[in-house]
This record gives sequence, structure tokens and C-alpha cells, in this order.
Amino acid sequence: MFEKLNIKEVEIFLENLQHYIKNKNYISMFTEEEIQSIINSLSSFKENSFNSEIDHDLFYPSKEFFCNLTKYIFFPVLTGVVLLVFSVKYLKNITSQNYYVETSFLIYNPHAKVVQIAGDFTNWEPVNLSKKNGIWHIKINLKRGQYKYIYIIDGKPSLDPQKEIYEDEFGNKNSIIYV
Repeated sequence: MFEKLNIKEVEIFLENLQHYIKNKNYISMFTEEEIQSIINSLSSFKENSFNSEIDHDLFYPSKEFFCNLTKYIFFPVLTGVVLLVFSVKYLKNITSQNYYVETSFLIYNPHAKVVQIAGDFTNWEPVNLSKKNGIWHIKINLKRGQYKYIYIIDGKPSLDPQKEIYEDEFGNKNSIIYV
């Protein structure tokens, strides 16, 4: 059922495994003891062989060998590859789509007659806010990013007291919101 293993193949495998250990490139699911055990097992086969091929009596891969190979190498590598592929596809979908976030703007001013907002997201055209219990509010869908804006309260520009202030090179001040 199994082909005879060539001693050269075992030697190459041992050299590669030792290289990975020295460079710490082996899969993190292996402990150093497990890797050393594999090297010792294969080294004993190498020492016990007298010709270029290992005899069936000396080396016949057991069911346990294949179970361990599957458990410690194939499944972790396959799982990692699948997760990587799906992660890349998911991240590509997220970044390629323009998601909007419903953003609320609130300002408390119970004595104001009219409150408007103007900003990057309205092309600096004033938009009316609604009033409820002295709180003026509006919800606007915005893409992720940074936006400058001001409130216009009864015709006078006003900064948002709860947000960061931005001042441009001409001395104009605006509130900033990060979405």
C-alpha cells in the first residue's frame, strides 16, 4: 500500500525541519519538543538504514503517524489558508463599498428660533434642524471620514461646544466631526 521511502528524502526532510527550527519558521501549533521528537524518530530510521532505501520492516507509516500529520500539519495549514482567503475577500468587500453611517448632530439652545447646520457634507448650504425639548437635532448619513461644519443659530455662526475646533490659514473656525 505504501511505497518505500528513499533515505535521501528523509535526509532532505530532516535538513528542512532543522532549518525551520533554527529560524523559528515552524507552525506555532508545534512545540519544540514535538519537532525534536519527529527529528529523533526520522534520525533513527536514517541510522538504521544500510542502503539507499528504507526497508518496509524498518519504516512502515502507521495510522498514528498519519493522524498526527493531519492533526498538526494539514489541518492547521488548511485552516490558516482558508481564513486568510476569506479575510482578504471580506476586507476587500468592506473597503470597496461605500458604507454610510447615520450621524446625529445635537445642540441645546431652548431660546433659539431657527438652528441650521452647514458643512462639508452639505456643500456649506444651511440645512434646518428639528427642535424637541430645547434640543435641536438632525441625523445625516455620512461616509467614514473627517468633516468640518458650523451651526447657524438665528442667523449667527456658532461652533459645536462638544467638538474639536479647526482653524484654517485665514482664521476661519469650524467644528470637526470624525465618522
